[in-house]
Amino acid sequence: MNKEHRKMFYEMADNINIDFIVWSIKAILDWDKKNASSKIIHIHGTKDFVLPFENVSPTHVVEKGDHMMVWNKSVVINQLLKEIFQ
Repeated sequence: MNKEHRKMFYEMADNINIDFIVWSIKAILDWDKKNASSKIIHIHGTKDFVLPFENVSPTHVVEKGDHMMVWNKSVVINQLLKEIFQ
């Protein structure tokens, strides 16, 4: 993550509602994957420091993608989405 993206990430974190953070962490930890749809598309980066790649089972992988990859890997993600939805 470059300096600009790190700054953006921390600004968002500083302004987020703590109740939302608690809810989202609980939702992730309590998610019942057994009842999940087989049509879920999970795109995940190999360098995500917020939700580490080693702890997930994505359907699609973005090499060196971090938690801000929608900004810094947008070309790769857009191409991947085109391939998925064709």
